[in-house]
Amino acid sequence: MVRALPLINDEGSAISPSVATIQDDSYPLSRDLYLYVNLPPGDTLPPAEQAFIELIFSEEGQQIVQAAGFVPLPLAQRQPPLLDH
Repeated sequence: MVRALPLINDEGSAISPSVATIQDDSYPLSRDLYLYVNLPPGDTLPPAEQAFIELIFSEEGQQIVQAAGFVPLPLAQRQPPLLDH
């Protein structure tokens, strides 16, 4: 069984892992997940791939992310990147 533990920050305070402390970067032991797209400069994504990217950033996609055990993106970061030039 894996159990997340509070960690001591530079000020000596114990920071417990939570959605809020991970999203605001105050919990020091978290990392981003990256999604890479092989897209030549100036090209646009095919419709199915664009729909997938939009799903990831949607509320439904973020619920899937959370159900899989990950922390969803903060609302301010849920804007899909512009992949067409």
